[in-house]
Amino acid sequence: MASFQISTELSSIRLMAKSSAFLPAIVKHWHKYLLSQLDDAGACWGVVTSGTRALVDGWLGVMNLTHPKMLVVAEDVELGKPDPRCYLLGRKRLGLEHSSSLVVLEDAPSGIRAGKAAGFKVIALTTTHSLEQLQEAGADWIVEDLRSLSVKGVVDGRILLEIRDAYQ
Repeated sequence: MASFQISTELSSIRLMAKSSAFLPAIVKHWHKYLLSQLDDAGACWGVVTSGTRALVDGWLGVMNLTHPKMLVVAEDVELGKPDPRCYLLGRKRLGLEHSSSLVVLEDAPSGIRAGKAAGFKVIALTTTHSLEQLQEAGADWIVEDLRSLSVKGVVDGRILLEIRDAYQ
């Protein structure tokens, strides 16, 4: 399958990220790098996960990852993914209730469906599911892992995100 480069300026976008770093107990340097890029750029971002608060807090501590300013966990919502309310709550907690221009990073079909149902763009990572499963779920872009993403800066409140080597 051919891959290509997408450079995109996502206007009025804030990034809500569910990192695959919470699944394996091994943190790759690019997980920390992307989170530090977001922080260094002054980007508004958060984590929306199906995991419990105790699990997420534990993994963040063990892996020495940046703690998000906004976190939505399983206990915060009545229904889990693919219900979109977890992402809508995340948008509200980021103070972006009226923004429809958000990007979600996901590694699971149910999360992709939740992000799309919330009206957001979805970048899928092929870290836990096949390319075909992510395509069927409706991801806008699919990349192998976080190495394909770079934050180029924040201009007038817009995150400039580069997506490289995307399958679609």
